[in-house]
Amino acid sequence: MISEKKVRLMTRAALIEEKNKKELFVSKKFYSSDYTLFHTIKAVVGITFVFLIVVGFMMIDASEVLTTEYKVSDLLGYGRLLLFIYLGVLAVTIIISIISCTEKYYKAKETTKEYKAILKKLSKGYDRQAENAKTD
Repeated sequence: MISEKKVRLMTRAALIEEKNKKELFVSKKFYSSDYTLFHTIKAVVGITFVFLIVVGFMMIDASEVLTTEYKVSDLLGYGRLLLFIYLGVLAVTIIISIISCTEKYYKAKETTKEYKAILKKLSKGYDRQAENAKTD
């Protein structure tokens, strides 16, 4: 027999599964450190790529001025400045990425706990129903 409580639990589990498919996958397949490291590396690669493109376009735009008006020591000074800017942006990106990914992971973990609790309640209900069916 179908009980209203089981229907509610199954509906709630289905809604959680549909709404949070990605979060359920993340918390099942990754450890916190692996998930955070993976996304931090992706962010570092992305920032590096964007920074190189921006600097490349700036150098292309100012190539004539750079080759005619500046000495090598001046260019090395600008290179150091760009390196410090890059390292600063990179540090901020890493910090934000670590905080963001850690928060997402633990939120996904909480969603998974709720989902597992619902499934456990359903399983106990089915076990009880099977035992009652055997005794009848």
